[in-house]
Amino acid sequence: MKLSYLIIAHQQPELFKRLLHKLLLGESEIFVFIDARADIDLFKINSERVHFLKNRFVINRGGFSQTQAMIRLLEFSEKSKSDFFVFLSGQDYPIKPIFKLEDFLTSNPNKNFISFYELHHSAEYLHHLNRFYLTDFLSKTPLAFRWILQNSLRVLNMLGAPRKFFKNIKPYRGSTSWVLNADTVHYILNFVYQKQGKALLRYMSWCWGSDEMFFQTVVLNSPFKTQCFLFAECQSIEKPTNENKAYLHYIDWSNHREMPAVLTEHDFEILQQSSCFFARKFDLEKSKPLLDALDRMD
Repeated sequence: MKLSYLIIAHQQPELFKRLLHKLLLGESEIFVFIDARADIDLFKINSERVHFLKNRFVINRGGFSQTQAMIRLLEFSEKSKSDFFVFLSGQDYPIKPIFKLEDFLTSNPNKNFISFYELHHSAEYLHHLNRFYLTDFLSKTPLAFRWILQNSLRVLNMLGAPRKFFKNIKPYRGSTSWVLNADTVHYILNFVYQKQGKALLRYMSWCWGSDEMFFQTVVLNSPFKTQCFLFAECQSIEKPTNENKAYLHYIDWSNHREMPAVLTEHDFEILQQSSCFFARKFDLEKSKPLLDALDRMD
């Protein structure tokens, strides 16, 4: 069982390197995209199994740049001939020994672990799909003009009709924390170069949070949708929750904590009891006792 880990990171290089050393305990290769605003040398470690993407650019939260970086990582990693591709952030961390993840995926060779729900007419965050956003462009715009553009977009979205989606494609949304099998990844990379794929990417470039919609939409409109873990059960879920077992991450979205919560030693027991293999998010200082406790479980 060979895994490829795909990681986007922009801060906390020491936490990131701790994550890498943990992942390298398994039979894996790691492919990394470091945001162009960060000093890439701070993130590097000496390992032939860790590959850093050289042609970097700035990634903006909610921007299409996030989706572009994820596609670049898939293209970069496909040469690894891995069985599964695991997408992580730089503030994720394993909460079970890596060999247990490998054993689990060996037992589920043709599955995809990705959360999703259909963006139908009453779905939460539908406006992220059918309204206009210029997140990446605005980040490069001088402040004086940014205010004008933001307000112009706001008026356009208030007065204009919602954008029409494709008639022959159903839109979906879910977490960016996913594990996809090799055949599904190959399908995605072929799709992005086809006419329909290019049209979908153009549409998504005007969305907010396209990284939470593009991959779900492609996979759930493909022949590989039935390979998605809990496919039948998740079809009826309008809003995924932390209890959704379709993906392999534990994330705490409690209203009384950060969004998502920064995990500490007080979360250790619930992480022990979780059926997930990863969690988010961690902080090098606040989470250190928890990280040490998780490492002692190996």
